[in-house]
Order: sequence, then structure tokens, then C-alpha cells
Amino acid sequence: MRNSLAIKDYSKIQVSKEALDVSESELILKLYEKSCWSLLAASKSPINEMETLGAQERVDITAAFYEQTGNALQIIIALRDLLDLEQGGDIAQSLYSSYTAIANVLAKASRDKKTSDLAKLYSAMSELKDAWVVVCSSEKNPSN
Repeated sequence: MRNSLAIKDYSKIQVSKEALDVSESELILKLYEKSCWSLLAASKSPINEMETLGAQERVDITAAFYEQTGNALQIIIALRDLLDLEQGGDIAQSLYSSYTAIANVLAKASRDKKTSDLAKLYSAMSELKDAWVVVCSSEKNPSN
């Protein structure tokens, strides 16, 4: 028991150390990657096809679905809250509106278990993630 707690604490330190070794843009990119992964996993969930499954399987699928949609929602709200609306100008305002709309659609899609809407949100977040890939690349290679 004590060893497993020590391992868990050590893994947190490793994640923190990794976070210190990357730029702010790369951290934001990691958030996008995690939200995209969560949206993709939730969109592929068999949440609406569980009638023939046993009780434990239904519980597991439901828990995983809400964990993934919850993770994505937390990340999107965090990304929105990180925006500097005063210094970011029109781009920050546009991103704020986009994140708010995405969060609202995500909350409704999760509540209604609409995996097709989650797949659309995955596409939207993937496009935003791809833009951050460009930002991170330009930071690493300023001549491009």
C-alpha cells in the first residue's frame, strides 16, 4: 500500500517536471491533445447500445463516458479561463466565444448522450489543436 502511494506521488512529480520543461504554448497543446482524446473516446462509446449488456458493463461504460466528457469539458473551460481578454484583443474574444459555445454543446451532448455531436466537437477541437501545433512549431523554429 505504502509503495503504491509513493509510486503515485513520484509519477505526479514526473508530470510536474515534464510541465516545467515545455513552453506555455506546448502546455496548451497538451491540453488540446487531452481534450481531443477524451472527445474521441466519448464519441466512440457504445453508450446508446447497452441494452444487451450486463449491469456492471453498463455501469463501466456509463462511468467512462461521463469521465471522458467531463475531462473534455474541464479542459475547454480551463482554456477559456486562461485567455487574457484585455491583451488578446479580437482573437481572445473569438476564442472565448468559441470555447463557450463548445462547452455548451458538449454539456448538452453529454447529458443527451449524443455521440454524433461529440464527434463534431472532436473535429472542431482538432482544428484548434492543429492551429496550436503551428504556433508551437513557429516558436521552436522562428525562421519559418
